[in-house]
Amino acid sequence: MNKIFEIVKQFNDRKIYLYTNGYYLNDKLISDLFNLGICGINIGIHNYENVEYFIESFIDWKLIRFHIEDIYIDKIEKQYLNRFKFWHRNSCDMPNEDWYYLLD
Repeated sequence: MNKIFEIVKQFNDRKIYLYTNGYYLNDKLISDLFNLGICGINIGIHNYENVEYFIESFIDWKLIRFHIEDIYIDKIEKQYLNRFKFWHRNSCDMPNEDWYYLLD
């Protein structure tokens, strides 16, 4: 959390979105992140089997969006309209984004 706070403080004039696998998130941490100034959280889901867990855990948070590989688009798009963005394998980096990797 301290590393995230340092980055948010350093770039307080910019919109900051957190990309995560979501495994360490809980309601208190999400609330703390938004209070720090995070504009939104993007949870990357790598396996279709994990979709239900993440949806049940975080669906009430309107500023959370989910990402999953586009091979699952037919299974997910109708059921969770507008909550998922789809990515194509090996094309994740966006040229207009600055990335900071925070590791334990």
